[in-house]
Amino acid sequence: MAKGNYNFQDHARATSDRASRPREETFAGRDLDPMMDMRRKPIRECLRVPPYESARPIMVSLDETGSMGGIPHFLVTSTDHGLPGMVKGLYPFLTHPQLAFCGVGDSRQSHRELAPLQVGHFEGEGHKMDEWLTKIYLEGAGGGNKGESYELPLYVAARRVRADAFRDGEKGYHFTIADEAIFDDVRALDVATWMDERIPGDIPTSDILAQMAPNWHTFFICPDPGRAERVERNWRRLLGDNAIISPSHEDISILICGLVGLTEGKLEDLDVFDRMMAQEFKREANERARVIATLEAYASTRGAAGVARPSKSGEPKRRERASGNARV
Repeated sequence: MAKGNYNFQDHARATSDRASRPREETFAGRDLDPMMDMRRKPIRECLRVPPYESARPIMVSLDETGSMGGIPHFLVTSTDHGLPGMVKGLYPFLTHPQLAFCGVGDSRQSHRELAPLQVGHFEGEGHKMDEWLTKIYLEGAGGGNKGESYELPLYVAARRVRADAFRDGEKGYHFTIADEAIFDDVRALDVATWMDERIPGDIPTSDILAQMAPNWHTFFICPDPGRAERVERNWRRLLGDNAIISPSHEDISILICGLVGLTEGKLEDLDVFDRMMAQEFKREANERARVIATLEAYASTRGAAGVARPSKSGEPKRRERASGNARV
């Protein structure tokens, strides 16, 4: 974990510089990077050391298969809607957010068992976050067995993260950005293969989530409503209203900020977040309406939904939404 301070302007400048480069240049890896291999370093640490005396761990697990492989690239090439905007948006809610990025593939397709689990380290500096994010090998392919190995980063969070925040009674955040179902269990075979650890048998994914609960707030974000029709029920049975269906991948960063703000109790309601998006993040009215509609159900669980709003720009009204994001 690096020991520098976060500088938004420097981070935004580096992000803008990458925007014109081909994706293959930014994500040049063609294999599992040794530094992201859990077999080489089995623990990820988020420590409270100067200047991060209040460090809080945030893990973002990104599907790196074909349908979702463009999202990591978007995060490191878009300033306001990508990673710089995310980090800037976290600071009103967390004093010292520390981000670690994971790449997720499919360990259950024998022809493509190359890098289904890639785990970066927790960082607070923009250039270090970029470094780990761009180390992810974008495998492509995917599909065919109705799932990806999203349960493996959950296992890492539950058993392989050491954070001073946990010791101090504070929770971290785990976000899975994906468009497929999660498998029902963590296979002992996968833990042995990709983490070099022997466990007695397969573990239900629900049990791993239960082990995470004391230390983590866990969310799933699907940035594709069309694909969500197939996978929403699978995730919602495990996470309830923490399963979020978003109309656009461009909202991922601001949704993460809103979810953290609501969970931390730093947002009185969504009206406050609406004003924050307008004033501090210069988001247009249609985008703000889309984000607010996406967050309404979760905000209701925190008693922070705010005033009901009319739909904008074709956004379906609350009682017309197919997604479970809005309670009816």
